[in-house]
Amino acid sequence: MPGGLHAPISVLLTWRPNYVNPEMREMSFLCFIAAILSFTYFVVALRLWARFKLANNAGVDDLLIMFNLFPLTGMSIALYLAFTKYGMNKHVWDSKPDTLVGARKIVMITEVFYMWSTCMTKISILLFYRRLAIGTISSRFVYTIYAAIAFVIVYFITFHLTLFFHCRPFQSYWKQADIRWYFKHKGSAKRKADFVCSSESADLIASAIISILQDFIAVGIPTFLFWKLRVSWKQRIALGVVFGIGIFVGICGIFRTIYVIKIYYRTYDMTWESYWAWVWLVAEANFAVICASAPALKTFFQHTFEGMALPTSGHKRSYSDIEGSGPWLEKSLTYPNPSHTKFPSFSSVEVVEQSAIRQGKRLQKKNWGSQGSISF
Repeated sequence: MPGGLHAPISVLLTWRPNYVNPEMREMSFLCFIAAILSFTYFVVALRLWARFKLANNAGVDDLLIMFNLFPLTGMSIALYLAFTKYGMNKHVWDSKPDTLVGARKIVMITEVFYMWSTCMTKISILLFYRRLAIGTISSRFVYTIYAAIAFVIVYFITFHLTLFFHCRPFQSYWKQADIRWYFKHKGSAKRKADFVCSSESADLIASAIISILQDFIAVGIPTFLFWKLRVSWKQRIALGVVFGIGIFVGICGIFRTIYVIKIYYRTYDMTWESYWAWVWLVAEANFAVICASAPALKTFFQHTFEGMALPTSGHKRSYSDIEGSGPWLEKSLTYPNPSHTKFPSFSSVEVVEQSAIRQGKRLQKKNWGSQGSISF
């Protein structure tokens, strides 16, 4: 059975509108949005506290995650309105044409907020990898990160151009949801249509597939980083688990794509059948932020619970699990008095950050950047 936004006359005649007591989706979706958004806010708050206050090493990646809360919240508000006011929780035939026009506006706003949120998260993750790679990995790896960032930016711009130039005139994007307007302006064999729109299904499916590809690229890049840094297998496994959680984000994108295909090619009841597509979209956007904040979250808890047991005088801390071979890394790391460094207890991710920073400084100090495979 074909599907999409515009049902043929034969299908429209089978619809029986019920504006009084229509079948409606449960409001559990709104509870899900509130719960996962609240948890995301909590995780981001811990991340920012860990980076700005505890470790004092905040970067652009942290700022991107912080500003990401604005489009993420906007997306959640838009979906709340869609399900409470614009009929996204009902069958399409149980909503009046004016309501469906408003729903199309909400759909466009949601897509824009989703694109801003997910692209900011991806760039934040890639910038975090760049920070870990400073002075420790060959320039080829750094260029790979920059290429991935450029890929995300080009994707971001292309999506917006496609969305805003999808229909001409622009307002026909949402006006065509009104059956009366659509049949009046769509044209016929004797009259040219008053509006032109590209294939919405093709645009959304292509966008979803590219987004999934970028998710798995972001997950795959750390593999090369872990094997270059001088950390033990135990540390590599721990870091791999942290970043491997991001695979779930890609899985959310896959499920969302499956339901988008179903909406445009298997049904005309788009408002009702789009329910699970919205569920996976919300999960994808929020879990992406949560996964991006996981390293700092681990840092927060280790600083909070382990930092209390530290002695009050200066000391040396040795990491037996960090390989000491090579001129760019010292086995024994000296830390100042805890009165100046509040929490000198490090998580596995911080060990890598400290290792990366020290490798870079040693390389620059000894002018060894041109020797071997490690260069900046």
